[in-house]
Amino acid sequence: MHNEASVQLEQLMPLIRERLAAGQSVRFSPRGTSMLPMLRQGVDTVELSPVPQRLKKYDLPLYQRPDGQLVLHRIIAVKKNYYLICGDNSMAVEKVPMESILAVASGFFKDGKYVSCQDEE
Repeated sequence: MHNEASVQLEQLMPLIRERLAAGQSVRFSPRGTSMLPMLRQGVDTVELSPVPQRLKKYDLPLYQRPDGQLVLHRIIAVKKNYYLICGDNSMAVEKVPMESILAVASGFFKDGKYVSCQDEE
């Protein structure tokens, strides 16, 4: 018999922060529809990695809103001290301070295949 437990990402943040601080990656299944069609709730899995010095346009950071909510959306503009970020299936643009960024998507699993989010050199 297969038992599966569902846990909110917020509950896992202490463990996620620990793994990222050790330079390791972490995988999770996103919730919601804001990143459709790229990421599908209950189907796709995202791999998070530690944040490099500076993120760039089109990166997918995991950030924490002032209310504590964790969000994975795309950077649409890089400014001096903040990023402008928006979900692919959303119209709302957020101004996110750099210190709110917790991790960045290094890739994701879609239909059983790994898709890298890293620049191919």
